[in-house]
Amino acid sequence: MHNHILHIDTIAQTSKLNTMNPGLKIGVGILSLLLCVLSESYLFHILIAVVMIGVVIKNTKLNINHYMRLLWVPSLFIILSSIALLVQLSRVKLGFFDVSVAGWYLSITKDSLSSTITVIIRAYASITCLFMISLTTPIADVIFVCRRIKIPEIMIELMYLIYRFIMILSDVHSKMTIAADSRLGYMNLKNTYTSMKGIASNLLSLAFKRASTSFDAMESRGYIGKLNFYREEKPIQKKELILTIIYLVVIGFIFLYERKSLWRVY
Repeated sequence: MHNHILHIDTIAQTSKLNTMNPGLKIGVGILSLLLCVLSESYLFHILIAVVMIGVVIKNTKLNINHYMRLLWVPSLFIILSSIALLVQLSRVKLGFFDVSVAGWYLSITKDSLSSTITVIIRAYASITCLFMISLTTPIADVIFVCRRIKIPEIMIELMYLIYRFIMILSDVHSKMTIAADSRLGYMNLKNTYTSMKGIASNLLSLAFKRASTSFDAMESRGYIGKLNFYREEKPIQKKELILTIIYLVVIGFIFLYERKSLWRVY
């Protein structure tokens, strides 16, 4: 899987949930995300994550290993952000783990450890909600829903163009990486650094050229400031509506149960 972004777009097009009403699908993902953010129970976060991952694995061609590989990029940001929550700086020892640095102490306390674990699990659960949307909903359906909820056209246009540029950038990087690998550009550390330097120096300029060509193609097809996509109507099916209601009722009940401290875990 050299090109995660393009692969994500392909997965969304071939997903079994591609025929599901996009408003219903996106609504489930957003509501699940909001409940993850509001909840303080890591068991609730794990429950949401398991459901979201299960939906994606069952209805797409992804297996669990590919899904975990998609989590690598957000994992880097989560880990770096969690360090700031985990470690506290003070003049005195505060926790069960303290390291002295130039007269100051870097401390890890039980409270900071607990809150950091909760934040990490919440972040991963929230990401699975977004992955459920992105891996099962083509960009045309996302834009359709954005227009239905009256998001300004300029924001929709910028969203698509940024999304498109990321796809182009990823595609160019993937091809350059394959080309370097075919020339034994990663056979040792020295060659790896040389290949990375060459890719970094050429990537942006080539991506801009591809983006310019893509924009010219849009204009040649009548682009005048509004994006138009062909899409089939996807009405809400009775079975989908019933399953959605059952899911929302169950997680809503669990969320309220936890908020009343009947199922709160610290």
